[in-house]
Amino acid sequence: MATARRPRSGSGLAVLIGLVGLLLLAGPAASAVAVPTPASAAVPSATARAAAAAFGLGEDGLAPAAISLNWTASTAAGFDNYSVFYARSGPTGPWTYVTNVGAESTATVVVDNLGPGSTYWWNVTEYTTTGGLLGIGARTTETYSSILEMTQPTTAYLTARALGSTAVQLNWTNNASYGGGIARGYYQVEEVAGGTTSLAANLTDRPGVNGTTVSGLDASANYAFYVVTVDDCSGCTPGGTSATQSNVVVFGTPAPLVASVSASLSTVDTGLPDSFACTPAGGAPPYQFAWNFTSGSSYRAGPGTTSWAYAAAGTYHVDCNVSDPSSFVITAPITVVVNPAPTLDASVSTLNATVGSALTFRCTAAGGTRPLAVRWDLGNGGSIVGASGGSSANGSATYGSTGTYTAQCIVTDAVGARVSTSVLIDVRGRPAFWWVTPSLLLGSALAAGVILAVGVGLYRRRDEESQRSSAMSRWLPPVGPAQSVHGSKICPKCGASNVPLRRSCQACGAPLPRNPGG
Repeated sequence: MATARRPRSGSGLAVLIGLVGLLLLAGPAASAVAVPTPASAAVPSATARAAAAAFGLGEDGLAPAAISLNWTASTAAGFDNYSVFYARSGPTGPWTYVTNVGAESTATVVVDNLGPGSTYWWNVTEYTTTGGLLGIGARTTETYSSILEMTQPTTAYLTARALGSTAVQLNWTNNASYGGGIARGYYQVEEVAGGTTSLAANLTDRPGVNGTTVSGLDASANYAFYVVTVDDCSGCTPGGTSATQSNVVVFGTPAPLVASVSASLSTVDTGLPDSFACTPAGGAPPYQFAWNFTSGSSYRAGPGTTSWAYAAAGTYHVDCNVSDPSSFVITAPITVVVNPAPTLDASVSTLNATVGSALTFRCTAAGGTRPLAVRWDLGNGGSIVGASGGSSANGSATYGSTGTYTAQCIVTDAVGARVSTSVLIDVRGRPAFWWVTPSLLLGSALAAGVILAVGVGLYRRRDEESQRSSAMSRWLPPVGPAQSVHGSKICPKCGASNVPLRRSCQACGAPLPRNPGG
């Protein structure tokens, strides 16, 4: 059986570095057993070792630097001993002698001082001696076990997490599979500070716990921690231990936790969200935040940056509760002034206007965070702007063309709140009028009388001419077909005289020629 030294605390960083180096460089070593190697335990050849196995070989416990082997006990006459070998290159060797077991019924052994994470091939050779007389002519026989390939577990992996500025939480892994001749022993947590190594914790009473808290540290100081895992050789004679060391974690304790809170706007309007930021320093992440936006209310968990809108005007105090895994701090409160949201009252003298007529615009704002900006957008590219810092925009304006225009009064305050109202203005053209004067009326009447008299006279003259023509046709004697009387038409059929404009004979109805006298 092979054993290992029990770990001890060193002094200073040099001891730490030396221990790490030894563990990294250490290779397999001969077991520290008191049984001498017999002459018959010569290393067998690779060819012989690779032959068919006569009995099985297995493991029932594995630690980073140790293995517990077991095999089938021999019942052969002339038993001499079991010899244990390992190879590093493969199942055909070369083989290295480790130790022997002299009792035929003892078919287990623990081998330590192995390399964590390394692969080994294991074999057990049984030696028997038969024949001969008084030791003369005796014959030694070698019987081989099966070849067992095993990879050692890696060492414990250590992590550290700050618990405030004076404590640290250490956790580590344990990759061993305990059993057989290997049992969990205990952990030693070593602390290196200022070049001095000291025992930070010795977990002898909690072998199944892979973590501990180290407190009493100095804030803003540097430390190094590592864990030594000590595994016991259960039932070994003599008893022994196997020790491996984890990685080294260099750790700096943070400064004490402090925090401050700020607001994007120290003055804001009701209903307008304000942004708040809680900024921690020192301590150990992760941080948790809780907010109090109104004096006397309970804290609300939330992110480090958040927003809040107030429903009522007033003065409020805001603070933030910041905590890390081991401590908490409440920020000094800040003051936020909340004003009523801005409102406005607007009017226009008329909503139905004509081109060129003047309209009066009025708009007055109230509330909000000063200074205010008030203006009219008239919808035609024009505007009426109130005085800088004032609360109203009043004035008159005209529209130069017809159409429907949207006039809008807009109020903006110092924190970006905006309120507006709009009206529709219908603009039409100027109406056309006839201006009637006494002279115009008299002139119009005279003109109408003249027109009427002229019309009546023309009508009477035409009527008189018609009557004379009719009378003449009655007393004029008949004439021949080729004659014309006073330009009248002579009917070619009956010889009657007709008015020149007629188309047919007044006497017989026959068609008259187109040209007079024709």
